[in-house]
Amino acid sequence: MEEDVEHSRHTVPLIGKDGQVAGEAPVEVVVRDGIRRSCTVSLNWEGRSFEATTGDTYHAFQEVRIQLEALGLLVLCYGSCPDVQVSGMCIDMGDGTYAYRLSQRQDGRPVMVNIFDSEPGIEPSTVEQQRAYSKTRLA
Repeated sequence: MEEDVEHSRHTVPLIGKDGQVAGEAPVEVVVRDGIRRSCTVSLNWEGRSFEATTGDTYHAFQEVRIQLEALGLLVLCYGSCPDVQVSGMCIDMGDGTYAYRLSQRQDGRPVMVNIFDSEPGIEPSTVEQQRAYSKTRLA
């Protein structure tokens, strides 16, 4: 079986410990669809590379965020919002680049957002906070 490979590039703002924007970082996503899907998210910041590979983009991005959190950095984008959650359908029908923003609704349903996009006023969280939010929503 031939493997399909898709590349996408994004730029995301990073927030430092002081709550101020520390700068922007390039993100590259490589999705390999073959017998099993593999998604690699790579982010470069100040000469360092942060990378993770999982079965979908959303969870690979979470792993990269955990690496950044160890340095006191949060990513200012939808994928870092506690109310942005991926569903099995988002992963199965796509690669997890799109997820639901549970706090925004259109026609009674949560709005789908690109996890790497941003808008003024979004509040990033840690991966732990995002997971805790998900657990309270499912409880």
